[in-house]
Amino acid sequence: MKVTNRFIFLLISIIALILSASSQAEIYRSVDKNGNMVFSDSPSDTGQKVELAPTQVYTPPTVEKSTTNIDEAGADTAPTDSNTTQTQNKPYESVSMTGVEDQSTLPHNIPISVTISSIPALQAGDSYNVLIDGNSNGPAQTNGAFSIPVTGFDRGQHTLQAVVVDSNNNVLKQSNPVTFFIFQRSLLVNPQ
Repeated sequence: MKVTNRFIFLLISIIALILSASSQAEIYRSVDKNGNMVFSDSPSDTGQKVELAPTQVYTPPTVEKSTTNIDEAGADTAPTDSNTTQTQNKPYESVSMTGVEDQSTLPHNIPISVTISSIPALQAGDSYNVLIDGNSNGPAQTNGAFSIPVTGFDRGQHTLQAVVVDSNNNVLKQSNPVTFFIFQRSLLVNPQ
């Protein structure tokens, strides 16, 4: 007898159907003479049918098409649209400044060095600036490293704050202010 592919496929389908039907078998629970709980697929005189909860099925949420593109550097960019030439920046979550500890005392003759960073990183058209006592220290810049001369400041308490500004110098996000003190030796204490 010649066995064809069609016959093999039919035979495999019938076996699969029989096996899947047996996997849907009922489950029975009983207690043996030693008090052990026994589970079986065949009923017994003392067995009870176990009702199983429906099988849990996870259906993942549908994922919408991404509205961002990834440029060659791996950064998210806004989608390109033939009708618009300008991309919209993401809002800044935070701005932080390192280099000056809150409530620290600094000498009057050494420049203050601070580094500013933001989340997300600085975006196109935006820049960093440092405010001392609420006033801009100079022009905004795109790198976050600032060296601030303190020779023009009176001794005593001052505040330092990092800001992210747009191309029109509008403040987009600012750090918490840091309070510092400038110490200037009195000429009466150590005259030269």
